[in-house]
Amino acid sequence: MVCTGPIVERLIHPNWTYAFLYSKFLEYGDTVFIVFRKKPLIFLHWYHHLTVALFCWFNVQNNYAGSCIFMGLNAVIHAFMYTYYSLKAAEFKIPRVVSISITLFQIVQMLLGCSFMTYIIVMGNDSDCKTSNSHSLAGGFMYASYLVLFAQFFQRSYSSQTSSQKHSTLSEAAKLEHTDGATQSDGSVRQRRL
Repeated sequence: MVCTGPIVERLIHPNWTYAFLYSKFLEYGDTVFIVFRKKPLIFLHWYHHLTVALFCWFNVQNNYAGSCIFMGLNAVIHAFMYTYYSLKAAEFKIPRVVSISITLFQIVQMLLGCSFMTYIIVMGNDSDCKTSNSHSLAGGFMYASYLVLFAQFFQRSYSSQTSSQKHSTLSEAAKLEHTDGATQSDGSVRQRRL
């Protein structure tokens, strides 16, 4: 399924492939919203949009192996992601677990992308696995860099906040272990070192 072949080529009509390619350029619309709303535009965002569009174009022009899988995974993840963004923009309350899940799905997508590129490299230019050195190197580098960037994003956005909250709570607990609180007439607590 990773490599092209008669079955896979018949499953995806060429028009769908080009529609997917053009959708990558439409996705720059979310970048416009970010800029207009004066939100920070992170490296991962613009790098991902630029390189995915270029890699899709490169794959479509050469009918390289893996295109169907890459497009399918990307389309599914982006459907959930843009639905989430739309609901957030409409000011719906979305549980934090949803954004965490979407980022985790993106990380899984990058792991699968790395695996598929490895498979394509191992298969070489087999009759059903059309590739080139530039395709293999570009795809391998792209997916590996996405994996690192999405993992860093996850760590910064979700893990580090949790650990800093834990650290803050532990620091407060340590301070309280070394103090004796006395309630004052205004209800505030006066701390006294033991």
